[in-house]
Amino acid sequence: MNSLMKLFIAVFGSFLLVGCSSPSIKSSWKNAAPRAAWLTNIAVVMLDDLTEPIAMENEFRKVLDARGVVAVTGKALGFHPLLKLDPAILTQARQTGVQALLVGSELGRETRDVTWSQSARVKASPGEQSASMFTLGQDKLALQFDVYLLDTGERLWSSVTQIRLQEDADHAARLSSCAKVVINRLKADRIIQ
Repeated sequence: MNSLMKLFIAVFGSFLLVGCSSPSIKSSWKNAAPRAAWLTNIAVVMLDDLTEPIAMENEFRKVLDARGVVAVTGKALGFHPLLKLDPAILTQARQTGVQALLVGSELGRETRDVTWSQSARVKASPGEQSASMFTLGQDKLALQFDVYLLDTGERLWSSVTQIRLQEDADHAARLSSCAKVVINRLKADRIIQ
């Protein structure tokens, strides 16, 4: 196989990997009861079973803020991901104008290692082969996000989102991408404007 063909296969394979890591909504549910208004002030709370709950809260807050929705993180309200949601925190949230909680949790995780090998001719030593091998760890996460109205405790909306997290430098971008997918669905389902 010539080097141009090897280059094409390597580039095409990397595009496939990137495409596979995009988060997607697998299912969603919306309460059928009519609502009088859009939600404009949301507290984002990620539970302890999530990978990097504070980073995830911050990404969701940024995306909501960009959409014109006032968002506060659970950390800013004094919520710690390893503790249960204290009624005093809910009271404090109500007093600051929060209408609903967006709660994220991990439903399940599938971990696998993908090993790749590549052989290339070394120009310095004609005829010799140099083999390189690397392992890429991948986590496929199933995440559930629920929106609860603060005044009634009623669940307004729910979704199951799937995302692949890889051990690479784009980890923060993947969290941001997940937040955008979920927030876009909230908009499409007319929960936020």
